Amino acid sequence: MKTVITVAATIGVISLTGCFGPSKVYHEVAQCSEPVKISACVAGTLFPTCTFENEAQVALPGDLHAWSYDRNGIQLGSPVMLSTRGLLPGQQKRIELIADGGSNNIAKIVVCSMDPQSPLMKGRLVSMGKAQ
Repeated sequence: MKTVITVAATIGVISLTGCFGPSKVYHEVAQCSEPVKISACVAGTLFPTCTFENEAQVALPGDLHAWSYDRNGIQLGSPVMLSTRGLLPGQQKRIELIADGGSNNIAKIVVCSMDPQSPLMKGRLVSMGKAQ
């Protein structure tokens, strides 16, 4: 009888831990000065998903990239291309901000067409806040 109760209790604990699911990761999101509006960022289990809207008068000529940084501002991994090429004026698209560097190590994801730390972009970052 003791063995049956132990097995039942163990199965109950295992099934209970599966009810909670994976936790969300809340990254800070920022962008360079681009003709793209980023909004409605929602935290995901690995990376946030945001709405991109083309605010230019023409279709976007190229893709934007996601650059990842740790808490100390050190770049992690390589930039990851986000599929924004051809987005028409006023058109919106939901995009997951997949970034290199391991989701748990990333504190901030910056969306930019070029290196956010280049002299052309220095001091031109706009914080979107933390993905909710």
